[in-house]
Amino acid sequence: FCSFNSNQKFKGSVNMGEYGFFIIWEDDRAGSADVYGQKIDLDGNLQGSIDGVPIVVEQNDQTEPTIAYNEQLNEVMICWEDYRSGIYYDIYCKTIDGETLELGNEIVVSELSYNQRYPFVYSTLDDSYLLTWQDSRNDPGENLAPDDDVYLQHLLNGQSQFQEDGLVVCNEDFSQTYPQIELYNQESNSYIIYWNDNRSSGKEDLVNIYVQSITVIPNECLLMDVNNDGIINVIDIVLVVNIIFGDTVPNNQQSCASDANGDGVINIIDVVIIVNSILSF
Repeated sequence: FCSFNSNQKFKGSVNMGEYGFFIIWEDDRAGSADVYGQKIDLDGNLQGSIDGVPIVVEQNDQTEPTIAYNEQLNEVMICWEDYRSGIYYDIYCKTIDGETLELGNEIVVSELSYNQRYPFVYSTLDDSYLLTWQDSRNDPGENLAPDDDVYLQHLLNGQSQFQEDGLVVCNEDFSQTYPQIELYNQESNSYIIYWNDNRSSGKEDLVNIYVQSITVIPNECLLMDVNNDGIINVIDIVLVVNIIFGDTVPNNQQSCASDANGDGVINIIDVVIIVNSILSF
């Protein structure tokens, strides 16, 4: 699916059902590692540029990409560890529209003066994503042994739902590494994060497997803030109008925020309420 005169290293793929498949790889065509992707339909035809879709092309290396497909949104989420600073690895993400291949804005998940590495992204059942990674922010550097921990972020509409730079899952002694996520209970929208854990290590390395569960509880939306950017303005009005006319299929958060009067129906009355709210300021 790519024959460009550079090294391409396959890193993952997702099944998009009737839409085909999306594949990602690391590519050194620019002199350092970047992330590219390609959509392939069910007949084996390339849907993006013949040389691949550039997901991220920045200075230094962008490596270890991880991919998830959100069926409800027909959207692909790709996250990676990023060394553009030349000092530390950080975690970034970006979405791709499953039909148009339009790239979303870059999402800065964690950008601290420590290494955040080996991300793993998972699509939830409610239009959002869970992202976990190993993180050295709590390593005091008192000995030669690494002391990485596991962190987690919940992404909804391109925004972090937990505290900035992530929520700690496990920060025991020695390193917790290579975390991954899997669905645990569909009815409760619960997931498990599991990882390699060296906390039992002493004179020799002992690696065990530990697990932590998390339940994603639907967020209470901010009424009238349809695009969830923290501001109620004309953009929110346009989105509600598009929903009413069927031009936009709302996700759970957008449906909640659009129903300004809380009557369970999105209609012109909600538009009037949002307009009056904006004019009252």
